[in-house]
Formats: sequence, C-alpha cells, structure tokens
Amino acid sequence: MGSNSDALRNVLTFVKNNPDKVIINNNKYNNAIQMLIQDEVAVGNPDLFFPKNRIRANRMNRSFLEENSHLLDYFSEMTDTSSMAFNDVWISTSHILDLGKYFLDLSFE
Repeated sequence: MGSNSDALRNVLTFVKNNPDKVIINNNKYNNAIQMLIQDEVAVGNPDLFFPKNRIRANRMNRSFLEENSHLLDYFSEMTDTSSMAFNDVWISTSHILDLGKYFLDLSFE
C-alpha cells in the first residue's frame, strides 16, 4: 500500500538524523508535531507523498508501526502525550510551493 512506503520511513529517518535541516513545531497540538524540510531534499515518490499545495493523509498500517517503532517513539517523545501508548499514527504530507518546503505532520492517536 502506498501510504506505508519506504519513502515515508526514509523522510522520517532524514528528519531524525538531520535536525539542523528541519524546522519542528511541537507546541500547537498535544498529540502531534509538524515539520518542514527544504524541497531540495531528495524524497521518493514526491508527487505521490508530497502533493503540491495539497494535504495527503496517510494512516500507517500495523506492520509499519511495528517495523518502525523506534523511529516513531523518537517523534512521539516530542509530544505532550509521549508517556501514553499510541495505537495509530497518521502522517500528513504536502509540498508548500511558496515556501519551497515539504511539510509533514505526525499525529499519534
């Protein structure tokens, strides 16, 4: 299924490994964080996962959650609900053309 592609895992890994190249906002919602990265960063399937000036919401399947628990825990710890277990993760993405940035929102439910 497209929403659980390696492309999203690779972007999240890039964000984790390159915090100096990312703008992270975690003070707007208790259970979510928003991130911006330069659209010059190579991402897989950008037209699919980062549609131009549109939001794409992806509910990650159970296998994605299990295979990437360490990565998702890293981001969950940035929220106010880090001590609570999450059952679902939504990753919403977009390409904000005016800013020249890719947008990611991780919501932990």
